[in-house]
Amino acid sequence: MKHFFEMSDLGYLCSYLGIEVVQKEAYITLPQRTYALKVLDFAKMGKYNPVQGTSVNSTYFRHLIGSLRYLTHTRLDLTYFVGFLSRFIEHPTEHLMAIKHVLRYLKGIIYYGLVYEKGHTIGLVYEKGHTMAELIGYSDNDFVGDVQDRKSTSGQVFFFGKMAISWASQKQKSIALSSCEAEYIVATTAACQGVWLNLQVYEASYG
Repeated sequence: MKHFFEMSDLGYLCSYLGIEVVQKEAYITLPQRTYALKVLDFAKMGKYNPVQGTSVNSTYFRHLIGSLRYLTHTRLDLTYFVGFLSRFIEHPTEHLMAIKHVLRYLKGIIYYGLVYEKGHTIGLVYEKGHTMAELIGYSDNDFVGDVQDRKSTSGQVFFFGKMAISWASQKQKSIALSSCEAEYIVATTAACQGVWLNLQVYEASYG
């Protein structure tokens, strides 16, 4: 591209929209550690000290939820809890204690992050003779997880080989009348995502 555009080589990418990118010879890690520490400092929990007081500031609670939502871009294990607590941003009460529990958990995994290994394959051979990593997806739901509106929450995650590339956790739009129906809804959503991801992998591999 240097032959067509005036540009400078700044070396390997080390940060993107607050997400740290640690590039090694054999793998790439996305820890998002610095941003997580900022969230803990804002919550005054950098040293595990709880915020005093019984009243809950909805603006403060909303800020914490927004910050945790951004962390779910690399911390898929937080997705369900952040989605659940997001339902109470208008009138949070005892939910502040729940979000503090999530923040304590975040403190314990502060040095963790997604890892993408170089050249990892499982040996799935396509028709053109290329060996690619296998695309594997999992889905589940909590049947009638919300006791107020009786809706279930769907969860799904897809792995390309050993590496997580797509995940989601969201409340189902309709009320399932049985656990079988709830499983069907989440399986259908996951199947659509799986088909789309498979097309992206195929196009990226063969153009």
